[in-house]
Amino acid sequence: MSEGLGEKGISYDQKLLGGKPVITGTRISVELILSKLAAGRSPEEIIYSHSLSPDAIEVAIRYTESLPVKHPLAQLLQEYRAVRR
Repeated sequence: MSEGLGEKGISYDQKLLGGKPVITGTRISVELILSKLAAGRSPEEIIYSHSLSPDAIEVAIRYTESLPVKHPLAQLLQEYRAVRR
């Protein structure tokens, strides 16, 4: 199987969304979560609308914090933090 596990709770599989990092056990990408947060959606709305566990948002944020600052996901995280202020 081509699946790989990165940080706990994040999976990668070339057959699933082209290898984008997803919340383990779902087809929900880290990019989707961060895009919605950056657009002003609350974590609770995202959890509810995608039937995610409550810790899924935190897992996505922790994963993104480990990426280089210039990575597109890291830039979405910066946008989310700016919106949240």
